[in-house]
Amino acid sequence: MFAGLVGILLVAAILWLARPNFAFDSSLAVITLAWAYYTFAIPLDLWLGFSVKGAQRLPDLEDPAMFGYVIDVVLYHIAFMAGVLVGYKGMQTLRRTSARPAAAADVGFPSWLAQPAVLPGWCTYVVAGLAVTVYWTIVDTANRGLQEELLRQDAYLRSLSFLVEISLGWVVWHVLNVADPRRAFRVLPAAAIVGLSTGARVYLGVAALIFLLRYRIRLSLRARIALFVVAGLAVVLWKVLYSQVSSFVLTGEFLELAEMLPNLGLAELEASDSWAYFVYFLREGSSPLWLGWSYVNLTLANLAPRALTGVESTTLAVEYAARLNPAFAEAPMGLGFSGLAEAWLNFGTLGPLAVGVVWGGVSSFVDSRPRGLSFYVFAIMSARFFRSDFASLAKTWCVVLASAIWIAGVTSRILIYVSAEIGRGLAELQARYWDPTRRRAVSASVDRL
Repeated sequence: MFAGLVGILLVAAILWLARPNFAFDSSLAVITLAWAYYTFAIPLDLWLGFSVKGAQRLPDLEDPAMFGYVIDVVLYHIAFMAGVLVGYKGMQTLRRTSARPAAAADVGFPSWLAQPAVLPGWCTYVVAGLAVTVYWTIVDTANRGLQEELLRQDAYLRSLSFLVEISLGWVVWHVLNVADPRRAFRVLPAAAIVGLSTGARVYLGVAALIFLLRYRIRLSLRARIALFVVAGLAVVLWKVLYSQVSSFVLTGEFLELAEMLPNLGLAELEASDSWAYFVYFLREGSSPLWLGWSYVNLTLANLAPRALTGVESTTLAVEYAARLNPAFAEAPMGLGFSGLAEAWLNFGTLGPLAVGVVWGGVSSFVDSRPRGLSFYVFAIMSARFFRSDFASLAKTWCVVLASAIWIAGVTSRILIYVSAEIGRGLAELQARYWDPTRRRAVSASVDRL
């Protein structure tokens, strides 16, 4: 019965994705795609016989005694998506209008910042190259955990590493302010350079997602299949490629390839860690019923400047990573988290459904308004919802990414203004001292004297 339910939902998701008019044109499409992956990855891996231990972080889901937890997590995913659809349609009914996307040229910035202020595409590669150079200058290890610990302890180095986010913001600013998709597409490799060189592979995905949404890209069925295959292979293999390249750069030696091959399976993209947390909490017992504590208290603690509050920011991802893997207690960092698990921790059994209704309502709201920066930030948060806790989502995308985009926009405006003033000044100098007509007139007046 369970296999039949999963099969029906999987077929429905495939048919929805394969429909002729499918396009990346709303945050609801992003939520649905993310939900489909995180819902079906583990069940399909179990059916195909792949390992689903998630690099020793998951309980042994191949054990028949764990099968009940697999069913529970799938049902919670289904409840969340049902809530999203109810909230989305409900908000449309309340607003008494259907979603009305804004014009393609409208990016929703203030008028003084939304005026054409786009530097040439090669500037994004200059910023990307500078970001990679600075990053590898301040870090001396390929271990992501040690890198994060180093940046956590040194505020100066942490501020320098922000150049990586600024390079992504520069790419995003270019995409949002260029009308020609072919011209915008040329700057996406800059995000790939930064993402693959610093290990922040998600930045490439963010830039690609914003590009698809910005131009409402409609792909043929063959192109959609190719896109998902290439993206899947890239995410699966990035750890091997990143570790090998960084090891060679830092030590001059390659690692043993046998030790670097990732486990095969759909869940290895990212779903394994998300499921690990949820299964962990379900095995622990009943929900603690935080009633919104993590959504409010932890979010405010992470958004408030540490220099003013003196409070060390933390997230559910950091706190519970040490419980699943004690080695992470020595270097505080997260393994990601699960938005559904957080909903369950706050509101119990009805948590995923309730949070889904709220998320769907917000999705309908941003889809129905002129498409501004908030739309793209929310779309990214929707794509990362199943892999993160809300405090991390708010800090990473609402604050860090939004700030990086604004810095890129303001810098572009200043540079364009300065270059225009310099050009105007040079033109005046040329007209005053080097214009042939003026020189002849001056010579004639001298002769008369």
